Amino acid sequence: MSDNESGTSISKRVQRDHSLFSELPLGIIEQDWSVIKKEIDKLQPEEVENLPLYFKNHPPFLRNIVDSIKINYVNDSLLKIYGANSMTEFLEVEESAEDWWDEEWASLYATEISALASTKKINYQELKETRMDGSTFEVRLITRLVSGDEGAWQRIITIVEDVTERKNNEADLLKAHQALKDKQKQLMHSEKLASVGLLAAGVAHEINNPTGFVKSNLETLADYKKSIIDVFQGYSELEQALMLHPEILNESKIGELLNNVLEIKQQQQLDYILSDIPMLLDDSISGTVRIQKIVKDLKQFSRIDDTGLKWADLNEEVIETALRIVWNELKYKCKLNKSLAPLPKYKCRPGELGQVIMNLLLNASDAISVKGEVTLTSEATDMAINISVADTGLGIAEEYILKIFDPFYTSKEIGKGTGLGLSISQSIIEKHGGTISVESELNKGTVFTVSLPLD
Repeated sequence: MSDNESGTSISKRVQRDHSLFSELPLGIIEQDWSVIKKEIDKLQPEEVENLPLYFKNHPPFLRNIVDSIKINYVNDSLLKIYGANSMTEFLEVEESAEDWWDEEWASLYATEISALASTKKINYQELKETRMDGSTFEVRLITRLVSGDEGAWQRIITIVEDVTERKNNEADLLKAHQALKDKQKQLMHSEKLASVGLLAAGVAHEINNPTGFVKSNLETLADYKKSIIDVFQGYSELEQALMLHPEILNESKIGELLNNVLEIKQQQQLDYILSDIPMLLDDSISGTVRIQKIVKDLKQFSRIDDTGLKWADLNEEVIETALRIVWNELKYKCKLNKSLAPLPKYKCRPGELGQVIMNLLLNASDAISVKGEVTLTSEATDMAINISVADTGLGIAEEYILKIFDPFYTSKEIGKGTGLGLSISQSIIEKHGGTISVESELNKGTVFTVSLPLD
């Protein structure tokens, strides 16, 4: 085939391509990068292999070869995207590189040229562009060599897609997703506060008990104080008599004073008082510690758990904490069997997991009508940490098993539950990558098992 025939053949192919391009809804730019190809071929082989680094170290070189690009063709869809009335108007803007060349465009061209010079022969990028009226929009660029032109780079096709609407939709979707997460967090916190409200009377009782005996102990100590003062007043009188009048005191006077002190000691039971004071103080200190723990557990449970993941001892920071909060609901009708095996530290949100265990313990208590047992166990296997809450209560009918994790489903009487406890518990466990399962038999009891994976 002669050059002329070849030229005619190429011209027909180009015309056919342009005819196809004109019908596409996507923008098309056809460019001639043959000068870029020649300049890159002149570089040393080691420099060609690391073109991005070479471009970074030689900004003028990159700018010069980009200036050599010739735009051969743009379709009507591209003109519409940019708001240009003609190819001439579009080219006038493109040719004034001083107005648009910056680090972002340098990076874009460096990436495109490097991709085309590699075995990929194609490059994808997204960036912001400017329309003829000055407004900005988001575009997706796909740049590739036309098949059969790998050796000369005379026909580089760039497909331009206006993705502004898609980006806006993605942004709206992200906002909606964040709003949904915020609502979910609020819902979880509301469930926490609802649980605290239901437990308020019991918690107040738990706080009142240690407060009561601390108050009683302190009142007793106040009474002891008078006795101690009376005893030591007697000793003081004896001491003064001995020090001030040793020469005139006779044995009968000293004996009288001593007998008076001994009588006071006996009347005031000083020996018992002195032995009882340490126990009173120990009980009072223990009571204040209990109050502090209850208040601390309530504060930790009630707050929004937004501190992120932390390493925690699930036995102490999750199970025992939840147990202390709900203990008043359990202790009058439930015998607690507790078997907590040593567990490895687990990366989690302790407040959220505590909410799960508290919900399971409250459900176990509610399932027991008069008297029963609740068994709380924890264990670690090679694959997971398992926590189980079992009760000897009424059980769950088979037809309701699949519904218990549905939002707002509850078998409790009005005002007793929100119907969100198990739904939120399941969400929390799944967020931690775990599972929560249930086994139940009517009139025999129910077992809930939480399984948290170990990495």
